[in-house]
Amino acid sequence: MVKTAIINKSGSTLLVKEGSGGIFRSVFNIPEGERRNLSVDTNATYRQFLLIIKPDFLHILSNDDCAEFDSVTVNVVDGKFKVESTPRALKSNSGAPPPPAPPPPRESFGKRVRRSIASYFRDYF
Repeated sequence: MVKTAIINKSGSTLLVKEGSGGIFRSVFNIPEGERRNLSVDTNATYRQFLLIIKPDFLHILSNDDCAEFDSVTVNVVDGKFKVESTPRALKSNSGAPPPPAPPPPRESFGKRVRRSIASYFRDYF
């Protein structure tokens, strides 16, 4: 399960509905200026969330959007509703530091021999 914060700065109540295949159920309402956490099962497929402000605004969040974004803010800019999303911080799965960089590739045996022969003859000519 992953949690995505839904923040309402729209000046109206935000309705959040969950569903798939055109059938949706109401999850919760978010009053103006408040925030709610939406818990999402990342294994659920074709899950969609509707953010609705009656009568003018409808925005669809997919299950993948919720996994990708830490928070989603609905606000008003120039009289129009706008959705701003904040991506999640990347984390290591194991918690261990990243592995060291691999050593540079070794020079092949043939290149070493040619370089050695070239330097030998360079000294005599």
